[in-house]
Amino acid sequence: MIASSRWWTIGTVAAVAVIGVLVVIDRDPDGGGGVAFAVAALVALGVAHVAWGYRAIEAEGTCSAHAYGVVVLTLVGLACAASPTSAFIQIAAYPLLWRLSTGFRSGLLRTVALGVAVAVGTGLGPGSWLNGAVTGVVSAGFSIAMGAWFSSVYRYANERAALVEELQQTQEEVRALERAAGVDGERARVARELHDTVTQSLTGLVMVVQRTQREHAATTATAATSADLALIADLAAGALAESRALVAEYAPTAALADALARVTAGFERETGLAVVLDATPSALPREHEVVVLRTVQEALANVRKHAHASRAWVTVADGEGGVALEVGDDGVGPAAAPGTSTGYGLSGLDDRLALVGGWVSFGPREPRGSVLRAFVPTGSVPTTSPGGHA
Repeated sequence: MIASSRWWTIGTVAAVAVIGVLVVIDRDPDGGGGVAFAVAALVALGVAHVAWGYRAIEAEGTCSAHAYGVVVLTLVGLACAASPTSAFIQIAAYPLLWRLSTGFRSGLLRTVALGVAVAVGTGLGPGSWLNGAVTGVVSAGFSIAMGAWFSSVYRYANERAALVEELQQTQEEVRALERAAGVDGERARVARELHDTVTQSLTGLVMVVQRTQREHAATTATAATSADLALIADLAAGALAESRALVAEYAPTAALADALARVTAGFERETGLAVVLDATPSALPREHEVVVLRTVQEALANVRKHAHASRAWVTVADGEGGVALEVGDDGVGPAAAPGTSTGYGLSGLDDRLALVGGWVSFGPREPRGSVLRAFVPTGSVPTTSPGGHA
């Protein structure tokens, strides 16, 4: 921003100096004090920009920017009224006014105003009304064309900046998912190692001790020996219980719930639409978890595109033989939303769920809105929807 202000200031001051020199060179010897007045107006424009204008440009859309725009229009009109040569200052004035504007409409209004100021100033001064009108119209037309082009460039740049920001957020989410997947993978590895080594060894030890106790019970073993065997059995059983608790603790069971929380949080951040999440799914095969996650993502995407809602609900919970999920909203409902003859494009979801033996349905939600329901089985046995597909 500082570098931009510096270059705008240098360009404006240079333009004022050059135009001032041209006014002096092109002066009419019998023109009286018009040249001095024009030069004074141009110098005032340069001083105003150095003292105030560069800050007003950076504060576009504020009262300071509007006031500075009025000052530019006034000084340019006065300079043109004193000397027609001063009209060349438009090469600096038009870009300044566009820079002060917050959009194409405000830039267009300021451009027309400057054209009128130039035409009126030239007509009231030593120049003719015709020359003033032609100069104002041609200059304003060229400025509007350039302004429209620059506005489209700025709009494209802003869109690209928004896309880059969204891409960076997506990359951060992917990195977070990768880190979570790495943690889950390590926890699963530790759980497998515990189960396959320590837990199995302790299970074998408990069985051996129990067998030894039964054999000694049929002999003349001493009370001390029986007590020692009982102690060993208790210690082995306690160690086995602790080992199994560690396996259960390290098993990654919350991966799907965490992923759903990240998806709904990202949706809220991007759309500003509140999402209530209630996710308590049981463990599913990895490919089935992916289906649940993609179904929720697709349903929320349809809410964003079609529902015109202010709120959405996502519920993922255990059902009979699998996981049931619902995504509802308080929007316009399927009858009012465009494209609902195909069920918000549910054919892709229907195919995805069919691959794992699940189903999906879509319909209105009472008292208003829409609801998507789906079912993902824990196994691969096909399951049919009680209401049919949407």
